[in-house]
Amino acid sequence: SLFTENTFLKAEPEFMASAEIKNGKAILHFKEVPTGIYGITAFHDENGNERMDFEATGMPQENYGISNNKFNPYGPPVWSDARFELATTPLEMKINLTR
Repeated sequence: SLFTENTFLKAEPEFMASAEIKNGKAILHFKEVPTGIYGITAFHDENGNERMDFEATGMPQENYGISNNKFNPYGPPVWSDARFELATTPLEMKINLTR
């Protein structure tokens, strides 16, 4: 999911994409995204229910990641860690998933 600062983890993302995992990788393409400042969140929907699952304590039950691969060990992802600038040229980003 691709978010702006105003929607990051609070509302529906501006853009969404999904892909099958093949050989430990999933490749996603967001098309026709205007230039701007964005953040990405990604997760492995292990049970196929199309949502991120959490334990009663709030800890994730499925692997997740954010743009820039900066993980907050004490809580949910933080906008300042995930933000990046999208200019007019295509951008390739590798996002590692963890739990």
